[in-house]
Amino acid sequence: MPTPKAEPSTDLVRIDAATEALLDQAIEHLRSLAHTALVDYAVATGRYLIETFYDGNLGAYYDHRRDKASSFNALCEHRADELAAIGLSRSTLQRYIHAYDTFRVLPPEAREAMSLRSVELLRRVPDQVTRTEIALAAVRQGWSPAELRAEVEAKAAELRPSKSKRGRPRLAPGEKALRGLVRQAKVVAEAKGEIAALPVERVEALRAELLEALAVLEGVWAQPVVDAEG
Repeated sequence: MPTPKAEPSTDLVRIDAATEALLDQAIEHLRSLAHTALVDYAVATGRYLIETFYDGNLGAYYDHRRDKASSFNALCEHRADELAAIGLSRSTLQRYIHAYDTFRVLPPEAREAMSLRSVELLRRVPDQVTRTEIALAAVRQGWSPAELRAEVEAKAAELRPSKSKRGRPRLAPGEKALRGLVRQAKVVAEAKGEIAALPVERVEALRAELLEALAVLEGVWAQPVVDAEG
């Protein structure tokens, strides 16, 4: 009678401290390889797209005044199914172009340790000098992804242009007065029904006052323009 095969054990294998350290090192290295492979792929893809469809000119890609029916758009629209089959879409390709734009100007020391996620985080910082400083600090000080994110968000907020508290620019006094007159004329026009309900003699009196005011205003138009230095 054949001897039954022993079932594989599902118990966790006990490991010593040296093995544990080796596994930690392996995981870290594999994680690094995965990140490096992805960022290299993304950057290479972005570079290829800019060189092929925009003659190597990133400015042409960002120029929104260009004809939208470009070869790049044709690729995204007419070959969308083929792109999807290899895990790509318009948004992914645009993401990789942005990654290339950010990655290409980083110093070699920073490039070697950057994951795609790190590159995309750095892009949130509008100033290139600050981006480089953050990337180098992250590498040299061994920042975690959370630490990098916190630093990027702080710098991005610091460098973001502040919104004007005044809103619209203040109008010159003369223009402000004329605009007020225009608004009042519109108010009167909208109150046509209410004005018709007034006594005829009252309407005629107010009309005479209005015509007199308009005559004064015509005098304003007739005044010659005086040069500010004269």
